[in-house]
Amino acid sequence: EIKLEEFCEEVLSTPDDRSNDVAMFARQGLNKHETTQVFIMRAGDWTKGLTKQLEGRRNMRSCWVTGPYTSPYHVTYKFSHSVLVASGIGITPALGVMGQYHGNSKTKILVWSVRSKTMLKFFAPLLQ
Repeated sequence: EIKLEEFCEEVLSTPDDRSNDVAMFARQGLNKHETTQVFIMRAGDWTKGLTKQLEGRRNMRSCWVTGPYTSPYHVTYKFSHSVLVASGIGITPALGVMGQYHGNSKTKILVWSVRSKTMLKFFAPLLQ
């Protein structure tokens, strides 16, 4: 059994119909700058089991969180210009950096390689 901690309100999956190995995220609240988001890739037995337990549920009240794990972008705050390169679920830490430093204080360029353009449509609102 997977133990879960309280904080999530809803769990959604990406609209990529071509694969069962999709990323999921949990979101608390509606404002994209005031949300808690957890991205999970169905890669191994544990994440596949978690996804199976969550399938069909529309309202989630809790989720399990582990980490933090060091992001490859943990030093971006030291620079006025950053180029972030990500692929697949690697967009997760890049989204965190893209959401920081609003205004003209820093230049951020994001290069994201995806296998399906539907993922771009799904995540684009988080980058605006």
